[in-house]
Amino acid sequence: MVDTHALIWFLEGNQRLGKEAKAALEDANSELIVPLIALAEACWIIEHGRTSIPTVADFLAAVDADPRVNVAPLDRSVLDKTLDMTEIEEMHDRQIVATALVIMDEGGSVDVLTKDTNIRRSGLVSIIWEGIIMTELAAEMEIEYPATDTWMKKTDMPTARVGLSTSVVDGKIYAIGGAMAGGAFTSAVEEYDTGFVSTTSVDARDKLPVVWGSIGQNR
Repeated sequence: MVDTHALIWFLEGNQRLGKEAKAALEDANSELIVPLIALAEACWIIEHGRTSIPTVADFLAAVDADPRVNVAPLDRSVLDKTLDMTEIEEMHDRQIVATALVIMDEGGSVDVLTKDTNIRRSGLVSIIWEGIIMTELAAEMEIEYPATDTWMKKTDMPTARVGLSTSVVDGKIYAIGGAMAGGAFTSAVEEYDTGFVSTTSVDARDKLPVVWGSIGQNR
């Protein structure tokens, strides 16, 4: 599913389009669902000269010419989904997510191509944008013992996520940030005390002042 700016940035070749989103949009086998509200918002943006696409007619002609595109309607089933979606402030963003949820309720599989912070933080849908296709979360913790070439299962992380950063300080491992369900980044910081032989204690520490993900590792 393609949101407003992902669609505009793709058509105008804008560098702000995320790497993974760009790859999905360029894939000839992709099925591109465009919510009607995203199409309407894009027309408004073009009409007001906020993009390099010359005219609304040019934009719609490009969309219509792509056989992969299917415009999803804005109907009562979508509206009903938006009414309790307090995680997302803007109604048009709610309608994009609600459209994805309706398709999922009907048995479809949907990833949303979006950079929108509110949608990402809601955790309601899977996101494709930059570097990570944020669908596979993990909480498992295992420690390797090089002397015996074995791994031992330890206490799982309280926060399942992908794209986290890690750091080792004084024999303790810190799991920092990352992306949770739907691609929403988290400010969680968890400390692992590796000094115990039979188990690893896990403590939640103070949260980061900002959320982040995919920063890297440090020892």
